[in-house]
Amino acid sequence: MRLRTLRARSLPEAMRQLRAELGEDVIIIASRETADGVEVTAAEEHGEEDLTALLAPAAAGSVQAEVAAALGFHGVPPAVRGVLEAEVARAQAGDAQGALADVLARQVRFEALGLPTGRAVALVGPPGAGKTAVVARIATAARLAGRATDVLCGDTARAGGLEQLRALVAPLGLEPEPVGTPSDVEARVRADAVVLVDTAGVNPFRSGEVARLAQWLAPARAEVVLVLPAGTDAQDAIEIVGAFAAAGARRCVATRIDAARRVGAVVAAGAAGLALGEASVSPLIGKPMPPLTPAGLARLLLRRAAGEGKAG
Repeated sequence: MRLRTLRARSLPEAMRQLRAELGEDVIIIASRETADGVEVTAAEEHGEEDLTALLAPAAAGSVQAEVAAALGFHGVPPAVRGVLEAEVARAQAGDAQGALADVLARQVRFEALGLPTGRAVALVGPPGAGKTAVVARIATAARLAGRATDVLCGDTARAGGLEQLRALVAPLGLEPEPVGTPSDVEARVRADAVVLVDTAGVNPFRSGEVARLAQWLAPARAEVVLVLPAGTDAQDAIEIVGAFAAAGARRCVATRIDAARRVGAVVAAGAAGLALGEASVSPLIGKPMPPLTPAGLARLLLRRAAGEGKAG
């Protein structure tokens, strides 16, 4: 309720002014005569917030409905949705974000890659997933942290593969080295250096290609990290994870978060067994890749589903 006190020469004039300022629904709550005319106090109802309702704990049913709507919007596969929604129902958390974050923390592993040393890191994935860009992003972070960095290119058969990598890391003062065998990779590993291997794109639905990648990687003893575009069909993501897990992948970096409205593939990858590491959130190579966390992923899922956030 809003109060307004006004002085005028007469009551009709006061009413005209009050209606002009406060609208036709103005209510006179007091008036008195003065030496110059009248003084009128009026009140206007203007839709105040119901603070009691805002501060009340969210109903369990509304929390479950909000989470279910978000998972459906992002295209999370039905089997995965069923597990997450059942866990949310049991959690009885006070709000959707807290409930979803808690369930994601229990159902999915979150392990940032960081800047590992003492072992090479091989980035693998489907063609065009963004492997070369991820190599450049990690190399940038390593150089900014003052770490020794070696960039190796296993994508030598594709025309332009080495040249693309060279163009991305040249501003860092790095020259990528082509590697043809696992022993070439292992020979470059040093305890104090970040060693990154850009591999050729592999079609996960062609078992022969996946098998050749696995045979090439196994002797190198590198950590295999899947690079997965966030906008991938979530059901396809589960099959892609299975294929690259067979080639040794145990962790995933999500790319193109900024260019994907729906990110059910990220949830699906985590539910399929890969630990979720960092996420690429900008087309700029120098932009850091933040680690995925249960709370961060829950916010992303809920806000985009509610239309409050925009890609990027």
